[in-house]
Amino acid sequence: MKSKAGLIALAVKVGPKIVAVLAKLVKGLKVGKVGLAGTSMASYAYMFTWEFAAMIMFMLFVHESGHIWAMKRCGVKTKGIYFLPFVGGAAVADEEFPSRGAEVFIAIMGPIWGFALALLTGLVYVATENPLFAAAASWMAMVNLFNLLPINPLDGGRIMKSIAYSVHSRVGLVFLVIGIVASGFLAFKVGLGLFVFLLIVGGLELVFEYKRRTEHPAMNGATIFGSAIAYASVAGVLWGLMAHMEHIPGAAAAMELLKG
Repeated sequence: MKSKAGLIALAVKVGPKIVAVLAKLVKGLKVGKVGLAGTSMASYAYMFTWEFAAMIMFMLFVHESGHIWAMKRCGVKTKGIYFLPFVGGAAVADEEFPSRGAEVFIAIMGPIWGFALALLTGLVYVATENPLFAAAASWMAMVNLFNLLPINPLDGGRIMKSIAYSVHSRVGLVFLVIGIVASGFLAFKVGLGLFVFLLIVGGLELVFEYKRRTEHPAMNGATIFGSAIAYASVAGVLWGLMAHMEHIPGAAAAMELLKG
């Protein structure tokens, strides 16, 4: 039961990246943001409990707010955050990212804001010793860490794709192809439909990126190195938070799911 809940929780966070790739579809939705958010809340409450549903919604909002904040800092116009029932949420841009460096900055700010929320929740556990907060912190960290997998279109995939393309356009294309192969392998090995979606979206992005492979300014060597360090650091602190909470009932399940 815990494994099933965990897989659904992962899908909740990965869904937004699929939606972001299909941004035009999201923009064309006729249902208001409030209606979508209310329906999403009800769907998660149906699957879990209303308390866990509220945590999911707040976690998604904070993570996607990190992306929106970064977009605005880079001068990218945004359409806001959309919640979709059984899928998650998406920070939708209204235009292309201006550079590879901007894409890295925008992609990594979601997990950074997600880590900040998980850390704050962990500190609440330290203050109250209520295991519910430890479990919540661990699950928040796990979902954000999973999202840093170097598979497009996850945040980690976008970061590594921008690094690869900054090295050379052919390196970028090779990275996307490897991501597609990895998604197909995991879909077969794990038997999780989530990776089938990543496979499909990764294939679409391969086509898009091939057509615009020289349009975005590349990062210089120092920025490439800094991006790689930032990526590894955020992944490391998320893993560290989970490891610190691993001995606590409820929180241990998140680490077990991540380890497979």
